[in-house]
Amino acid sequence: MYERNEDVFREFLDDGTVHSYKITKTVGTWLEKESEQFAKSIHIMKNSINAFATHGNILPTSFNSTLDNGIFTFHFFDIEQPDITKQRLWWISDICFGFLDMSSMLNLKYPCFTLKEEEFLPFMHENHAKINEQKEILTKVMQLRNNS
Repeated sequence: MYERNEDVFREFLDDGTVHSYKITKTVGTWLEKESEQFAKSIHIMKNSINAFATHGNILPTSFNSTLDNGIFTFHFFDIEQPDITKQRLWWISDICFGFLDMSSMLNLKYPCFTLKEEEFLPFMHENHAKINEQKEILTKVMQLRNNS
C-alpha cells in the first residue's frame, strides 16, 4: 500500500525483458508485523478459497453431481442450489468486508486514499453485522432441513 512505484518490484534486463518479483511472501511478512490479526484472517480466507473454489478437487464435484438409484451423473453446468448460492455470496461479502476493514485500518498509518473513518467504519461494521445475522439464519435453516 505504501510503495506506488511498481518498478521497484521489477528488474529490467539487458535483453529487453522484464523480470517481476513475486512479492507475496514479502507482503505477508510485512502484514504480520503491521497486524497479526489481519494476516491470520487473510491466511484463513486464502486456505478456504483454495480448498473449496480455486483448485480442482473432489469437494466442488459434489455440487455438480447427483446420485439417484445408484447412477452417478456429473452436470457440466452448476446445479442451482439457492441456499448454496446465498452461502457463497455471504462468504464473498465476508472476504470483501475483511479487506475493507484491513485497508481502512492500514490507511491510517500509510495514507493512500481519502477516507472519513468516523463515517465509513461504523457504516461498514453495521452492514457487516446485518449480513452476519442473515448468514446465521440461513445456517439454522439449512441445519433444520438436514435434520428433518
